[in-house]
Amino acid sequence: MPKFSDEVANWLYESNYRCCFFVAGGNIMHLMDSFSSKFLMIPVIHEVTAAIAADYFNEANSVSQGKAFALVTLGPGATNTATGVMGSYLDSRELLLISGQVKSQDLKNEKQRQRGIQEIDGVTFFQNFTKTAKRITEPICREEFILAIDQSRLDRKGPVYIEICLDAQGADTTTSYEIKTGESNLAKNKMKIPDLDESAIKEICQEIDKSNRPLFYIGGGVDRSLREQINQLDDLFIPVCTSWNAADRIDSSKSYYAGRPNLYGQRFANIYLQKADLIVIFGSSMGIQSTGFNFQEFAPNSRIIQIDIDPNVIAFSNLKLYKSIISDTNQFFIKLITELRSSKILKNKLWIDYLNFLKEKLPIVENSNEDGRYVNPFNLINKLTKLLKKDVNFVPCSSGGTYTSAMQVMEQQGNNLILSSKGLGSMGYGLAGAIGVSLANQNLTILFEGDGGFAQNIQELGVVSAQELNIKIFVFNNEGYASIRSTQNRYFKGNFVGSSIKTGVQIPNLESIAKAFNIKYYRLSNIKEFEKIIDHELKITGPTIFEVIIDSQLNYYPKIESKMGNNGQMVSQPLHMMIPEIESSINIEIDDFWENLNEQN
Repeated sequence: MPKFSDEVANWLYESNYRCCFFVAGGNIMHLMDSFSSKFLMIPVIHEVTAAIAADYFNEANSVSQGKAFALVTLGPGATNTATGVMGSYLDSRELLLISGQVKSQDLKNEKQRQRGIQEIDGVTFFQNFTKTAKRITEPICREEFILAIDQSRLDRKGPVYIEICLDAQGADTTTSYEIKTGESNLAKNKMKIPDLDESAIKEICQEIDKSNRPLFYIGGGVDRSLREQINQLDDLFIPVCTSWNAADRIDSSKSYYAGRPNLYGQRFANIYLQKADLIVIFGSSMGIQSTGFNFQEFAPNSRIIQIDIDPNVIAFSNLKLYKSIISDTNQFFIKLITELRSSKILKNKLWIDYLNFLKEKLPIVENSNEDGRYVNPFNLINKLTKLLKKDVNFVPCSSGGTYTSAMQVMEQQGNNLILSSKGLGSMGYGLAGAIGVSLANQNLTILFEGDGGFAQNIQELGVVSAQELNIKIFVFNNEGYASIRSTQNRYFKGNFVGSSIKTGVQIPNLESIAKAFNIKYYRLSNIKEFEKIIDHELKITGPTIFEVIIDSQLNYYPKIESKMGNNGQMVSQPLHMMIPEIESSINIEIDDFWENLNEQN
């Protein structure tokens, strides 16, 4: 007897879903039964991992290989996914979350807190951070279901939440309901995006032609499918920088690669951006982390043009925009590059020369000193990313010193994939994300995670072990929460509270944990130990944990410093004024080069 859950499985498969991350539960039994014959079913321990892994799986996979979704039971099963769903929402990524719900006759009314067992109103809970939140109380037609789930991939991507009542899941569709067929009307909920504006493209070409120091800023709204085009811009002499969400769109060895400007950005990238006279931003909302808290002094001498698919990004921009364009970012970028080439607008190579001069004088690993007792994380991350040239997944967790270190010194190459969750910046993201990425494309996956964040989701090592995933896990042990300690030390006179082992943060013994999950383990207390084993270990397929011992007092520099004002408020420096200050002799060389460039222009 066909039931509605069978129809749902068929529709998901037709929509190119192939993998399901789930935690079993009583109120999704029909769905689990139907899905098990259609999809690769990956059981995880905690529901938040199901959401994060599905998100990362979709980012790492090609369309032809299929997509993933998350399946959880109702109540705590659904609420446990909230961090993963919010992360997907803030980073504008595709995610489908399906949950169970009590029988339709057991649903509470508006005045009741609860009626059914474990019942919550999932639609109300999720509606503020999903594109669509929908409850299914009885079987619906294919068109209505496809219309709902497709919202996740349309226009500006984001999560979709669907909850299905238990009686609807098991309903006999041969007698109780007629299943309709046909194409869904996807236009109903589409964002109203204007057609590609040819005149705007020509106007930007004219602005580029007038400028001496143009810069393209690529954000996460520019698809990875355009990496080939971005990596073939040598002939235009227009430098390209990226947001952290778009870090893997361009090979860092390119002469026109202008780095990743950020609060914890590469120093050369921050200085270079601030010197631009024209910045064209593609698909980045330019939040505080990208502009710095002192966004009023972001690129002060530049005409800024922002292109985005979401009208709200433009309407509420922190920046003083010279021009704003609401458009499909990817189509606009392709058309603009075509127009620039046909117009033969070639920029002055001196601007690129200045970029490479800055790279030479301001290397991304500023403090490469090694102490035989500790590993310098900047050195390790930089060496590892240089060693692994292509087709490798890098997952640099999403919070704290390990995250900022990785995003500061990684040197991406070839088809490396770099994937994190910048918007929410949640601890505990890394391992779940690495699981999704590894399952998506089967490539070697490198996870950089702090000891504090790793402990928050450590149970998912069970999934890594059970699936025999090829994930190399580098856990940077700095005795807790180094970034919190740094703040407490700098602004609160060293009053450490809940930020270290001494203040009550107990980090598990990783060697024992690795043994419990039957995962190979190494302890690295100096860079020579790393260099001795790493080449061999990377060639062995399967999971490995490397516990990297970091100086707990390490300063994560360079960065933008905030100072406490007399009124108790923090005052932040602009992007180019990072600490520690540049040596005066190097500063003089940079200033001289800049003056010569201006004279030649």
